[in-house]
This record gives sequence, structure tokens and C-alpha cells, in this order.
Amino acid sequence: MATHIVSAPCLAPSGNSLGLWRIWHRVGAMLEARRTRRLLTEMDHRLLADIGTTRADAMTEANRPFWDIR
Repeated sequence: MATHIVSAPCLAPSGNSLGLWRIWHRVGAMLEARRTRRLLTEMDHRLLADIGTTRADAMTEANRPFWDIR
């Protein structure tokens, strides 16, 4: 009977995987920006006031492209 050793994936990037990890992290940040900007458009004026913004500011933020993630 053959024994297979399965190693756990390394969570910390090292060497060549660092560049790939950075790209993956950036893509995740872009998707999160898209999701939260979409949620801004669904908030009513009370929720927007709770987070300290106006409808106009929320719409300006929501209309930014997903790759614009300062």
C-alpha cells in the first residue's frame, strides 16, 4: 500500500510566490472595493448620515472604477 504525504499549503509568501501573492491580494482588494461601492448605492440617507457621508459623495465613490483602490 502506497503512502501519500500531503503537505499543508504555506500561507506566508516566499521567493517567486511573493509576486503572485501580491497580485492575488490586489485582485481581492479590487473585488472588495467593487462590492462595498455597490452597497453604498443601496444605502438610504439615514445610513449614509451614520457613516458621515452624503448621497452625492456616496455616488461619486460608487462610480469610481473597481481598479481605483487608493
